[in-house]
Amino acid sequence: MKIKQLEFENINSLRGHWKIDFTDKIFEDFGRLFTISGPTGAGKTTILDAICLALYGKTPRQDTVNNRKNEVMTWGEKSCFAKVTFESNGKTYVSGWEQSYTRNKNLGDYKRSLFSIEDDGTEKNLSVTRRDSYSQIVKIIGLDFDQFTQAVLLPQGDFARFLSGEAKERTKILEKLSGGEKYRLIAQKTHEHFREEENKLKNLQNELGNIEEKCLSDEDIEKIKLEISAKDEELKNIKCEQNKIIEQKQWRKSLEKISNDCKIARDEYQAAENADKEFEPQREMLNLARNVTNLLPQFSVLKKNREAKINKEKVKTVSVDGFRLALRSIYLQSKVNDFKAVIPGKTLNEINKI
Repeated sequence: MKIKQLEFENINSLRGHWKIDFTDKIFEDFGRLFTISGPTGAGKTTILDAICLALYGKTPRQDTVNNRKNEVMTWGEKSCFAKVTFESNGKTYVSGWEQSYTRNKNLGDYKRSLFSIEDDGTEKNLSVTRRDSYSQIVKIIGLDFDQFTQAVLLPQGDFARFLSGEAKERTKILEKLSGGEKYRLIAQKTHEHFREEENKLKNLQNELGNIEEKCLSDEDIEKIKLEISAKDEELKNIKCEQNKIIEQKQWRKSLEKISNDCKIARDEYQAAENADKEFEPQREMLNLARNVTNLLPQFSVLKKNREAKINKEKVKTVSVDGFRLALRSIYLQSKVNDFKAVIPGKTLNEINKI
């Protein structure tokens, strides 16, 4: 954490508005190492109080600041505030605290504010409530109020007691300031944990000794090995018998299948024989049909010859009939001519009537 700027008003003995810019060149000229000095009451501690007030809302000398009690406001003033700009983990933040009297001359509630300065220079609000502001500060800085006053900002009274006190008193103050009491408690807890683990180890060693007493002798181990070897041989024989039984079962299944197949074949053969007997009449007709089929070419030639003979006879018959008809026609025509000669001028119809 690095404080860049402090601004406050009407805090303790420093009345009015004050502003300290720690980024000013004057501080850089001295290598950023400087002292805050002055007579008693000059406001040295007030500067440190303003930093604590702006960050945590309380000071090492005033751990409670609310609407019933405010001993950090300059006597006779109606308002006060503290605002600190600091840098943490490469980012800049502004934390503020303020309080004032109301119109009824009653002390109002204090207000907290916490902003982060973004890269573009804008402010981003990081708190909603007063409690939220405190938790956000602890998260950003990594220290709560007690840790901050012990590690970063050393209260003046504790430091004076540390310089002038006895060795025992300095030890207590050093523990308070550095958190040494925590380390003493850690060491005590570590020692207690070591004792517990040591007792557990002893118990385990005792149990191990009891187990070793109950362990078998070499003779017993050899005897057990022989028994295991015999059991292994027996198991091997059992597995061989098991394999034989499995083979027999498979052979039996195959035999049953073959038997079933034979029965089916016999049934099919019997059915075929019955069908053959039933087909016997049709077989005779089929044989006759086959013989007829073999005679078809000869029958076809015979049929053609017969048809040719019939046609030839028909031609002869037609020729004789035609000749006879021609003779008859000539004969009849001669008769007609004879009638005409006898009865001239008569028509055929008239002759027929006669």
